[in-house]
Amino acid sequence: MWPQGDIDSLVDNIIKNLYNDQRLSDLKIRLKDGTTLHAHKIVLAARSKIWYGQFLSSASTSSSSSPESPNSAATITPNFANISLATPTVNNTSTSTNNNNNNNNSISNNNSNHVPTQSTVQQAQSQFEIDWSDVDTEVATTLLSWVYTNEFDYDNIFHDEQFIFNCMKVAKRFKLTPLINQCEKCLLAMAPEVGLDKIARLLLEGQANMNTTNEAGYNLLHLAIMNGDEKGAIYLLKNSADINMRTPTNQSPLELAIRHKLPQVVRMICQKDYDLKNVKCSNGDPPLWLALTNRDENIASILVEYNCDTNCWEEVPSKYVHNLLHRALDQNDEQTASFLIRSGCDCNSPRRPLENGQGDEEAFDNQTPLHIACGWNMQNVVQTLLEHHADINAQDSEGRTPLHVAIINQHEIITNLLVAQQQLDLKLRDKYGQNAFATAMSTKNNKAATAILGREPHAAEKYDPKGRTFLHLAILKNDIESVLFLLSVHVNIHSRVQDSSKLTPLHLAVQVGSELIIRNLLLAGANINDTTVQNQTALHIAASHDHHHICQILLENNIDFDGTDTDMNNALHLACQNGNLNSCKVLLTESQISANALNLRGQNPVHLLAQHGKENAAAILEIFMKCMPEYPINTQDAEGNTALLLAYKNGNANLCRALIRYGACLGSTNKSGVNIFNAPVASKNLLYRLLDFLPQEPPWADADSCLECQSTFKITNRKHHCRHCGRILCAKCSPRELVITKFKSPKPVRVCNICAEVLAYGETSSG
Repeated sequence: MWPQGDIDSLVDNIIKNLYNDQRLSDLKIRLKDGTTLHAHKIVLAARSKIWYGQFLSSASTSSSSSPESPNSAATITPNFANISLATPTVNNTSTSTNNNNNNNNSISNNNSNHVPTQSTVQQAQSQFEIDWSDVDTEVATTLLSWVYTNEFDYDNIFHDEQFIFNCMKVAKRFKLTPLINQCEKCLLAMAPEVGLDKIARLLLEGQANMNTTNEAGYNLLHLAIMNGDEKGAIYLLKNSADINMRTPTNQSPLELAIRHKLPQVVRMICQKDYDLKNVKCSNGDPPLWLALTNRDENIASILVEYNCDTNCWEEVPSKYVHNLLHRALDQNDEQTASFLIRSGCDCNSPRRPLENGQGDEEAFDNQTPLHIACGWNMQNVVQTLLEHHADINAQDSEGRTPLHVAIINQHEIITNLLVAQQQLDLKLRDKYGQNAFATAMSTKNNKAATAILGREPHAAEKYDPKGRTFLHLAILKNDIESVLFLLSVHVNIHSRVQDSSKLTPLHLAVQVGSELIIRNLLLAGANINDTTVQNQTALHIAASHDHHHICQILLENNIDFDGTDTDMNNALHLACQNGNLNSCKVLLTESQISANALNLRGQNPVHLLAQHGKENAAAILEIFMKCMPEYPINTQDAEGNTALLLAYKNGNANLCRALIRYGACLGSTNKSGVNIFNAPVASKNLLYRLLDFLPQEPPWADADSCLECQSTFKITNRKHHCRHCGRILCAKCSPRELVITKFKSPKPVRVCNICAEVLAYGETSSG
């Protein structure tokens, strides 16, 4: 006895082989193009109840098999739309013969093999014919093929989405549910190419399930959102797409829309009475938190507009209960914290103990968000909290106000922001009896004390929440009229912005690039040599921003051009570091700036030019060499790097060639034993190109050991130099002698193995 699986496979193969096979066919299907297909009633009946009722129901069976009424099939009324059953063409002779044969040759033994006689074959040829001429020929062929083979390989048969749609319509007509599902999935699979909007309209027109999922478990709405198709997603939402149906990764449509930055989709979902207060994302976060951490304040604003919870209190196991603002502050996320504050979250509540009354130290410290922001030096958050009326006089479990916290932590800018608030109560004392001024004195915070004592400055000298005076703001806006007015009323032109930069008005004007404002500030008495926190002058700022015209103005007004910042960089260092060609040209040609000056790392400007590798580095070097033909390009920095080695490691081929052209030493080795021949780079192609490029013999390198094999030089191991690259080598590493034609050498000279190959075969020889 055969296993059931083998029997099923055998039956499947038999049915597949019957497709359009005239043998045993008892049904013809007339197609739109006039051709016919051979079919079998029992196969079709097994696929659809419609066909079963047509061909195998008791009424149709008795009428179609009655030997007395060979034409009775023509009178059967189909029970499905648009299908007509034509009268089979049967002659009387064959019918009579069939009847006689049926009566005389009945099967007596069900287990015996029956060999068809001529009469039974003739009977089989009496076939019904059904009319499918209203169905596209290829659609009809595809449908019938599926009936027999159960295969619907749309990759090989489909022409376009309309073809699949037509197949689905015909499948619905005959109630072929498996084929309908396959068609829906085929259309869904075509969505990325055809367009989700078009596929959605087809599915809707075909009354298909709009929430059908593909093999990966995603429906049309999921795909539309993930593909950024906002128009298609909105169309689906308007046509009953399920807003609660999640992806296989448990992401809701709202979460997908937030992640893919589709604000109108988010808005439409919210308009459908979506439960924003209780819904969670796949990772357990509220949608508002996802939008904010995704840096999409537009979507976050929509969520707030539809009354999402801006607090979302939640428990941190074994620690405390906190809200979104506390969470943002703990993660040092100033942007998220500022948005939550602007959106009306709870700005004054401290973290809470757990439900059982337990928790860690922070659960009981009673610190408000303003306390926390002051402690973490979050300047923007403090500013926003103050703008939204956070309680500036709240006291924590130690009795400290936010100003106490800012002063203790030496956060000068925040201290100034707090002191500038009129509602600040400077009389409040902590549990140690100290008010804000006393705390400033006890912590040696003299700047805070000065700020408190100077609480009532002149109106024109007041600072905004960002620590800027009116003069600063006017300069930042490049408002020359306002600047001239403020200068006329003798504002303090030396006042600094009260933030971490500590910039003066002159520094701001240089950053903005306003020549007219700079000239007026200088005329008003601004100190041209004022420095920033990094000890940078206005010339440093102008050179780093490539404001070369401003560099000229500053030089004309006798700025200290050799001034250095905290890293001992002068203005030329910064100009080279940023690849500012015009500023380099002005500094080299219009001042006596020290072009050889070394910074804290022992680097001159050309070192920085090579290390930071701008595209115009070679052009800047040309200016150096034109102004200073004897410039020491082989100077080594504190780590022993030459400009050539830095440029080589940075892959700056143009600068390397320029340095070599001006006599850079190829064999120079840093303190780590690295030179351009052994530097860890991805490819040696640049080295071979440079060796091939050498226009003249470079300077010789010196060392106590061979630069190739590192063997120490001694009496038995003499020093030799490669006459092509200039490296110092032992005899073993420079065994070959060649005539260097490009150097016009009259006789063969000693060269290293690498140079020998390059000279013999060119730059590609050693690749």
